Amino acid sequence: PFSQYYPLNFKKPKTLFNCQNVKGGKAPTKCLGIIIAQNLFHINPTQKQGECYNKKFMEAKLSKYYRDIDIRELGRLFEEKLRRVSPTMEYVRNLILDAKMLYRILSDEEFDLKEEAKRDFVSALLYFIEDKDSIPDRIPIIGYRDDYKLVRYVKEKHKEEINRYFSQVKHFIANYF
Repeated sequence: PFSQYYPLNFKKPKTLFNCQNVKGGKAPTKCLGIIIAQNLFHINPTQKQGECYNKKFMEAKLSKYYRDIDIRELGRLFEEKLRRVSPTMEYVRNLILDAKMLYRILSDEEFDLKEEAKRDFVSALLYFIEDKDSIPDRIPIIGYRDDYKLVRYVKEKHKEEINRYFSQVKHFIANYF
């Protein structure tokens, strides 16, 4: 229901945007505000939200951003990005925690991570590192919302692998901030 994801004082848009209505790859300006509003307040990463936020869309993002990259290079890029991200909002703090967890699992040489999970972890981290993604990171308040949703999608998709990792690791000390 609408009230579950939107604050009480937020007025529901009269028309909702469906990605299939876009011609030529550009959404009308009126619809962009609705997309941003939906993206800002839609918190459940596994619930389908129109055509924009379903599994197929998330999988397309993951495949677009995947590339073979040395884990040390990924770590260097990841650390650079973390220095630029200010954890001022709760969802940004959660994004940082989740991204650090994905990187920790990915970089653990003693853990045999499944290949599909490796690819998705790399893709999600590269998406987080990229400043000019679906919603550019420089946009105040909502710039990291798309990164958050993709990382949460990957975390949910590979929760069995994540649980397997934590069941095998004796001590996990997180350096969150």
